[in-house]
Amino acid sequence: AIPALSVPLLGQPAQWHQTLGILLPLAGVAAIVARGDLGALAELRLNQGDLWALAAVACWALYAAGLRWRPA
Repeated sequence: AIPALSVPLLGQPAQWHQTLGILLPLAGVAAIVARGDLGALAELRLNQGDLWALAAVACWALYAAGLRWRPA
């Protein structure tokens, strides 16, 4: 989430190795969650706890990306 926010907030696009470092683990997690059946991902449902966790990730990403503007 932090590299995704670095582009609009800081104007720093992710380099190829950063993008690869994000996509490979995401693909691994998706394979584990789907138990090898990619069609199972379409049937996943988010509950309230999942949404809270995603909101926390978004808040942390904003905080981490905003550290650049922290006064010295």
